[in-house]
Amino acid sequence: MSKVNKMQREVTCNYLIKMIELKTLEFKLINPNITVKNVTDYLLDVLKSRKITDVSDGAYIFNLKVNRIIEFMNNQGITDNNLSLDNFKDMFTTKKIKNKFILVLLG
Repeated sequence: MSKVNKMQREVTCNYLIKMIELKTLEFKLINPNITVKNVTDYLLDVLKSRKITDVSDGAYIFNLKVNRIIEFMNNQGITDNNLSLDNFKDMFTTKKIKNKFILVLLG
């Protein structure tokens, strides 16, 4: 990969991260339990094999709906093999590194 392509991918990654953080802030106004990780997990699930090659492809992030994210979060919590009754107290709190998903999206 050339230096220009690598730099372009890095810039795209930074824009996508900011877009997701902005959308997460919007969701937090409705439901404070939603995290950046929840939004990125949902994106990875929805986009599956589709790759985002530039910022205009990433505009899909702004079309996300909060009810879909919450439904996805609920399904994730329910289908977890290690689920116990204690998890239902607050099954929305998890933190992971946010840059990991960008590598998957950009391929």
